[in-house]
Amino acid sequence: MALKYDKRSHFREGSPTFYRAAIRYGWLDEICSHMVTRKQWTFNAVKREARKYKTRSEFRNSAGSAYNKALRESWLDELSKHMEPVRNTAYTKEEITQEATKYKYRSDFKASANGHYQRARRQGWLDDVCKHMSVRTDGGSHCVYSIVNERLRKVYIGITRQNLNKRISDHKSKKNRTFSRRIVVEPDTEIKQLSDYIYSAADVKEFAERKFIKDYLNLGYEVLNSEKAIGTIGYKEAIWTKSALQKEAAKYKSRKEFRARNSSAYATATRRSDFAEITSHMSYKRHSWNKEKIVNISLQYKTRASFKQASPSAYLHARLNGFLDEVCRHMKPVNKTWDKGLVLKEAKKFKSRDRFRLKASGAYKWAVRHGCLDEVCRHM
Repeated sequence: MALKYDKRSHFREGSPTFYRAAIRYGWLDEICSHMVTRKQWTFNAVKREARKYKTRSEFRNSAGSAYNKALRESWLDELSKHMEPVRNTAYTKEEITQEATKYKYRSDFKASANGHYQRARRQGWLDDVCKHMSVRTDGGSHCVYSIVNERLRKVYIGITRQNLNKRISDHKSKKNRTFSRRIVVEPDTEIKQLSDYIYSAADVKEFAERKFIKDYLNLGYEVLNSEKAIGTIGYKEAIWTKSALQKEAAKYKSRKEFRARNSSAYATATRRSDFAEITSHMSYKRHSWNKEKIVNISLQYKTRASFKQASPSAYLHARLNGFLDEVCRHMKPVNKTWDKGLVLKEAKKFKSRDRFRLKASGAYKWAVRHGCLDEVCRHM
């Protein structure tokens, strides 16, 4: 079974039962000996990698593990001297509009040009510069997608009004009860979005899903859908209407809290022209950071982690402008050495893997690297 995979992470995700059995019987290292091992980023290795890129953002997006190592070890300023300097001048609306034309979806715009995206969001230009873009979901209409394995000639046709990435995560979950589970974890299975979010609930019941199933049947595929489920809508979450959004937003005192506590409702609200009205009761304070202000704030904290958590915008401004090390000079370095006992003890503080990953990322990553994540999260 392990020979199908070239990385331990792929083995763990694709065949979790076999992976856990290998850990339990102490065979994991032996049967994974042919797999690619995690690269050890020494200073020289990171330096060689950094030379390939012209900007810090390109370095971060293309070699995230090397970039993060440089960031943790305070090597970044030294290793990025050859790169283009971090831009300190705010983007104009014309520059942002020109950049936005390269993308079809807001999520792609945000991932590839976050500086432009955030500037547009803060200035209230986002809807205008993104008006040509398609939406992955609007909360009401549905898209059709396929989970297809060409080698096995098998396909599962799905329809959803959820975010497609979230829906595919459900298919890959151990709780998946649809017949897509027969192929979704195969390493050569592909996910394809077959339509935009254009179908109403009535369209789904009448023809939409059947149309694509018929197309694949005509191509000779075995369709895995249950006949009883075709034309049904399994996702029951309420559509975020204006009144529903206002009711939800009323629970929170700030946009930051709204986004943290209900990201789905917040994301839907930000796409609406009446977002300001929906969040009008919330406090919203925009900071204009300079070095002196950030130095004064940083003196309140003893570690970088506490500084970053309490004042993320100040922390980010200092990092992007190259004076983070200077304002954090008084802080104690935290280089905790994890072992299995400490990781188990830390993991017991959390009820879910998400909270574990967010609140104790060092312990979580140690468990992932050493192949014992399932074991330490057994109680979750």
